Amino acid sequence: MRGTCSGDVHVLPASCVDWPRDGPLVTYIKTANSFPCRDTNNPSFYCKSKKRISTMKTSLIALGALLGLVSAQNAVVHNHCATSVYVQSFPYDGSAPGPLTTVPKGGTFSEKFRASGSTVKIAKTKTLDKPLFFGYSLSSNPDYAYYELSTEWGNPFAANPNSLSPGDGCEVFDCAANDAACYSTPAHKKVYGCPQPVTLTADLCQ
Repeated sequence: MRGTCSGDVHVLPASCVDWPRDGPLVTYIKTANSFPCRDTNNPSFYCKSKKRISTMKTSLIALGALLGLVSAQNAVVHNHCATSVYVQSFPYDGSAPGPLTTVPKGGTFSEKFRASGSTVKIAKTKTLDKPLFFGYSLSSNPDYAYYELSTEWGNPFAANPNSLSPGDGCEVFDCAANDAACYSTPAHKKVYGCPQPVTLTADLCQ
């Protein structure tokens, strides 16, 4: 069974799994700028986004690589909420999680990307009860970062606008207050892709 590519939405068969990295970010509906997919029933079939990445971004990345100035890639959380939030990163490879970090009002959490990818949980309690999270994974061929902003376990910030952005030229999760359909969910997974290097920035309670 083949998937279909129509406009900026790609509907893929159930046998279609993440490519080039089969991992936690499994998606059956792929939107603009999402990553390629391999159909296990037809390995030669690939469905790629028809929406091109900004040529300016691509040129800047190439220039930075030539000059050796490519910056480190980071996962960042900006807290614009009225109270502190709690953030912790859980690597996909099962290694030790990062420290539980208290981010005060107006504060920022930042850590370098983990090679295995990671789930960054964000909550209003130290026990990370019903957290909003963003997940990311990386590939080397092509050099892409793949990311989602998910309410699979909850969203204590649902009443506020929230976003997840890799920077200019790539798809952004820009979610208005109480816009449940904006997020990635188990019923409607949304995973986007962007050429590396990127810094993924989550802005809470904008």
